Amino acid sequence: MKTGLLSVAALSLLQLVAAQPHARRHIHPRGKVPEQDVYVYVNQFGSTLSVVTSTIPADVATPPPAAATPAPAPTTSSSSSSAPAPAAFYASSSSSVATTASAASSAKPSPSASASASSGSSSGGSGGGGITYSPLTASGQCKSSGEINSDIAGMSGYGIVRIYDTSCLQDVFTAAKTNGKKLFAGINIDPGTISNWQKDADALAAVFKQDWSIIDTIAVGNEVVQRGGDPGSLASAVKSAKSHLSSLGYSGSVVTVDTVWNILANPVLCQSSDYVAGNCHPFFDPHATAEGAGDFVKTQAAPLSAACGGKRVVITETGWPWNGQSHDNAQVSVQAQTAAISSLKAAFPDPSSLFLFSSYDELWKVDNAGTHGAEKFWGFLSHATS
Repeated sequence: MKTGLLSVAALSLLQLVAAQPHARRHIHPRGKVPEQDVYVYVNQFGSTLSVVTSTIPADVATPPPAAATPAPAPTTSSSSSSAPAPAAFYASSSSSVATTASAASSAKPSPSASASASSGSSSGGSGGGGITYSPLTASGQCKSSGEINSDIAGMSGYGIVRIYDTSCLQDVFTAAKTNGKKLFAGINIDPGTISNWQKDADALAAVFKQDWSIIDTIAVGNEVVQRGGDPGSLASAVKSAKSHLSSLGYSGSVVTVDTVWNILANPVLCQSSDYVAGNCHPFFDPHATAEGAGDFVKTQAAPLSAACGGKRVVITETGWPWNGQSHDNAQVSVQAQTAAISSLKAAFPDPSSLFLFSSYDELWKVDNAGTHGAEKFWGFLSHATS
C-alpha cells in the first residue's frame, strides 16, 4: 500500500537467549515506508543506536510488532565447538547512516573476494549451499575419521562446511578434501581475553598449509560480542589475525561472526571483516513461524549492507530445530523443521547464499532456560535416535 507518511510502530528489542555456544538476540524495525524501509534500531532501554534507510523487495514480509516491554539484558554463554553457515544477501548500499572512510572504501569487492583458487574462494565460491558441522560425539570427543568422512560425504548439495574451531581438524580437512568440499574454518575467541586467537590460527596453518585452497573463509570468533566481548578489541584481533594468517600463506577472506543485532549496533565488526557475517535465528523470536523463517531472516538481514558501507552480507547461521518445546508462534516438529528449511532456501534462491544450521544433531550440547529444550536437535540431514 502506497502512502506519503512515515508510520512508526514501536517494536521491542527482543532478547533471544540460546545455549552455548549460540546466544541469540535479534532486533526489530520500528517503522516502515513503502518502497523504502527506514529502520530505527534501539537498545533494550529504548535509546536509538542507528537509523538505516534500505530498499527492500516488495515480497519480503515484515515481522509483526512485538510487545512494547523492554527486553532483558543479554545473557552470555561459553564458547565451544559448534557449527553455523554462510548465506550471501545483497542489499542496497544507499544509506542515511554516515560511514567511516574505511567502511566506505570497502564497498568495492575486497581482493580476497576474488582470490585465486590457491587462496580459497569467498563465501560460497565452490558451488552449492553452505552447512554447519560439529565433529564431536555426545561425550564431546572427536568422532572417528571414518565417522567424520561419512558425515561430510552425506552433505550432498552443500559445497561449504562450516566448523567453529580446530577440533578434530586433520580428519575434517581430509574428509572435506576427499568429498570435494570447502571449509569455513573458525578461530575460537574467549570473550574475556580476545587476544587468544594465535593458537588456533597456527593450528589452522599447520593443517591447511597443505592446501589453503580448501578454505573459503576463516572466522575469527563466533558471537564474541554477544557473549560479552569488547567490539573494538575484537576488531583489532581480526586485523591482527588476518595479517598473521597472510604471513603463513593464507590470502582468502577473514571475518568475525556475530548476531545481526550486534553487527548493526557495532559496525566496527563489519568494518574489520572482508564481508558482513551474521547469525540470525527466527526460532527464538516469539512472532516467527517455521513457514515464515526465510522472510524473517531476509528482512532482518536487509539493513546490514547499508549499515556496513555496502559490503556483501553473509548469513552465517540459521535453521530450525525438530525436537524440543514449542513456544509462542514457533512450533517444534519434524514437519516444522522441513517447512522452515524450505522457506529459508526459497528466500535465498542462490544456493551459495545460505548456510544452514545444522547438518546433524549435536548431542554434546547442554540446554539452558532460553533454548526451549532444543539445543541438541537442529540437525536436518538426519535425526538422532538417542
